[in-house]
Amino acid sequence: MPLVTALLEMDRPRSRLIRLRNPDVVRLLQSLANGDIPLTHEGLHQQTPWRTVAHLRDLLMDSGVLPRVDRQLMLFQRSFRERLATIEDSERRRLLHRFATRNEEAVLREVAEETGLLTAAMVRKAAVEDKLHSDTGQPRRTSFFFLQASADTSDAWDHQVNGDGDDAGVTFACRFLPFPLEQPLADDQDAWLGHIDPRWTTVTVGSQ
Repeated sequence: MPLVTALLEMDRPRSRLIRLRNPDVVRLLQSLANGDIPLTHEGLHQQTPWRTVAHLRDLLMDSGVLPRVDRQLMLFQRSFRERLATIEDSERRRLLHRFATRNEEAVLREVAEETGLLTAAMVRKAAVEDKLHSDTGQPRRTSFFFLQASADTSDAWDHQVNGDGDDAGVTFACRFLPFPLEQPLADDQDAWLGHIDPRWTTVTVGSQ
């Protein structure tokens, strides 16, 4: 098991093994094993106490069970939700929530329109890239985001694009591919995968 292996390979595993005996950690691990808590960052988001959850999340990321995310961002998101719940003025609460989540909602809405995935969760922004458009030569800024699909998502599916864009009505054949990719994506759209996880860097024949 990746988590057990990671613990045994630590320089000083004793301290973390002792913390695993904490009743809250035992409860969380049992719930994850039973499927009562989804083994995702979003699933852990809902759990308490937050310090114990943060420690367990670190262990799961270090062992490769969960994808690595920005720890400070996760703590901020949790703190923000808790602070939001204390605001009695509903209009102020709505505006603050909208301000904090508008970028995330825009990305998830675009993913839903283009792929049909309705349960994808934002992990973090991966990169912002400025370069000339490959067809028009005009300046272009592209934001790349790291998202996580739910465990029950199909490996492949067809989706007809919604919305009112140029590709509305077009049917795409969607599928997941294992990392690292066997070949680069069009326009080098895979260039930032290695910044999320070095193991995901696309290795081409010329770069070996």
